[in-house]
Amino acid sequence: MNNISFLQMVRNFATEAKDYIKQGAPNVTESQYAERVQTCDACPHLERKDMRCGLCGCFVEHKAKWQTSSCPDNRWEKIVVGETGKKINISGRKNDNTEDVNGTQPTNTED
Repeated sequence: MNNISFLQMVRNFATEAKDYIKQGAPNVTESQYAERVQTCDACPHLERKDMRCGLCGCFVEHKAKWQTSSCPDNRWEKIVVGETGKKINISGRKNDNTEDVNGTQPTNTED
């Protein structure tokens, strides 16, 4: 491994996990995951014995699933969290292009 300390690996993982949880634990699509793993497989930094990234120390199979994660060597395509998600209105107010939190369409109560 690229001389990354155990403490630094823990710090890196904690940062990644915090962001992942904070964003609601979003995962990438199956095709994005496959592309990320394929990219890591071709990377010279991959530590094959443990399947860890040699730059950050994370386990590739887990880190590649998290939409909030990024490659420390900028080899993965940037994914914007929530980019493909459905817009909802948390406050209860309704707009023309959103649904209420429970999934119902806005109703017109004016008569």
